[in-house]
Amino acid sequence: MNVNKQSRALADQLAAILDERKGQDIVLIDIEKYSIVADGFLLVSGRNTPQVQALADALDEKMAEKGVFARSTEGYATARWVIKDFGDILVHIFHSEDRAFYNLERLWDKGDNMTRYETEI
Repeated sequence: MNVNKQSRALADQLAAILDERKGQDIVLIDIEKYSIVADGFLLVSGRNTPQVQALADALDEKMAEKGVFARSTEGYATARWVIKDFGDILVHIFHSEDRAFYNLERLWDKGDNMTRYETEI
């Protein structure tokens, strides 16, 4: 995993919040070498629509306490796939069914660019 230290620190903070709120299957995908959009995608699943929204709300609340704010948020109203842009890290909060359908891990897996957080936090 080659995500720069600043981006990795941000991803770790975001992942800790998601883990605290019972987000499932938290994965950081390093896309720094493959895209100019961001350094990494942080993926997490929620069991239902209210949990997906609660995960998004928790990120806003906890990161605001640190003076860090999402640049934009998409998909909150339907809460099937919420994307929060934290600059170098894009957080994808999926309803578990939609995550399985879109399977971003399959699209972006390059062999050594994924970190699963459940075993690290």
